[in-house]
Amino acid sequence: MVGRGWNWVGARAYGYNSISYGVCFIGDYTSTLPIKTALDMVRYDFTSCAVNGGRLSSYYNLYGHRQADSTECPGNSLYREIQNWAHWELFALMTVASTMNN
Repeated sequence: MVGRGWNWVGARAYGYNSISYGVCFIGDYTSTLPIKTALDMVRYDFTSCAVNGGRLSSYYNLYGHRQADSTECPGNSLYREIQNWAHWELFALMTVASTMNN
């Protein structure tokens, strides 16, 4: 796993960048999934490292990029996959972000 560090603010989804962490799987996951090792790294290792290190609340919510921005990311197959992960939520905080931006 490669990362920029915990304190880097990304530019992936307006309204969420400073209140979230973004994870990227490089590739097209419309009809296939990333390799299991990569999925497990994010699903288990990254999240437990973030929670145990005090960087992420144990009550965190998991969203796909398309829930926060107009995009097909993370691809239909990967999006279906993360819906089965712990902490996945159907609705993103778009209403909160919209309220903050108005």
